[in-house]
Amino acid sequence: MVQKTKRHGLLSKASKSITSSVPAKRPSSLKPLRARQLIRRFHILLKNKSHILGELSRRFGMQLMDENYETVLKTKKKNMYKEYSKSKEKIESELKVNKTPSTEDFKLDGQSDLQLISKLGEIDGEIKKRGGLDAYQSASTQGQDSKRGGDSSKKLIEWLNELGLYQNSSQSDLTAIEIGCLSSKNMISTSKIFKEVTKLDLNSQEPGTILQHDFMDRPIPKDPSERFNLVSCSLVVNFVPNPELRGEMMKHITQFFHTPSSNSPPSLLFFVLPLPCISNSRYFDNDQMEHLMKNLGFSCLKFYESNKLAYWLYEWKGNKYVNNKFTMKKKELHKGSKRNNFCIVIK
Repeated sequence: MVQKTKRHGLLSKASKSITSSVPAKRPSSLKPLRARQLIRRFHILLKNKSHILGELSRRFGMQLMDENYETVLKTKKKNMYKEYSKSKEKIESELKVNKTPSTEDFKLDGQSDLQLISKLGEIDGEIKKRGGLDAYQSASTQGQDSKRGGDSSKKLIEWLNELGLYQNSSQSDLTAIEIGCLSSKNMISTSKIFKEVTKLDLNSQEPGTILQHDFMDRPIPKDPSERFNLVSCSLVVNFVPNPELRGEMMKHITQFFHTPSSNSPPSLLFFVLPLPCISNSRYFDNDQMEHLMKNLGFSCLKFYESNKLAYWLYEWKGNKYVNNKFTMKKKELHKGSKRNNFCIVIK
């Protein structure tokens, strides 16, 4: 039976934003959730920017890189540079930095050269307004500072100890994979429970320690040595651009566990979402979450709500418990103009 604990408290209201053309200063102190939001937003912006520069390089027949694209536009594409500057300045003056836009991937198909240039200007304007790469690096440093409550994996280690999981001395070869790892000094890595922790992030802040890698591009394991006892996916799925891709990611996760057996350690998933994803969504709630996970072969061991986050610890029971015919559509469950649109779709 799932054990649930809850800390009562109202969600604090978002502070009002004040728009200004002055770029945001590098944040000296960020709350952990806000740091994670800022980091993921930068991930999307930098990914879209890279795709646009690659497409423009192909169309223009010249290599456009971070170091040279503004100079190239200014000297060789003057009309386009005007559009770039106009879009950049508009975003700088109008963007409300305390509101994080939806994390959409920009579609290149069907976009004219001018539309791509305009989007490039918008991206650069938003990056500058949010404090530039200095702000991104600062947020990355603070995002998993355990002293400030930013390390969500503390809850995982607490649960493992409470349930007596992974404590048998014969289980010395335990491995874990952390999707969206911001720090190699978090509790998963320093607990000494796991012999090896594979750390992934879209934009690694610790090259060589945290792999810069998109989990969705990771091939399905062909050998047991490529599988894991534990998968950690904390504050990642909510930043995936659309409901269908979120569903694909949830299914992809199930491919990376060791096959469960009576004489092997359990295969566990540690999963974290912002609380509003299940408490204030039109299309999704905790009942939907449990329905989804059961059909993907999971059994919930622990659940906890903090003021801002929802935490789960699941045990994966194996492929024979996966309902391959299961689908989950986007369907309105709760009405209300102030609700968000988070949901997960399984096709």
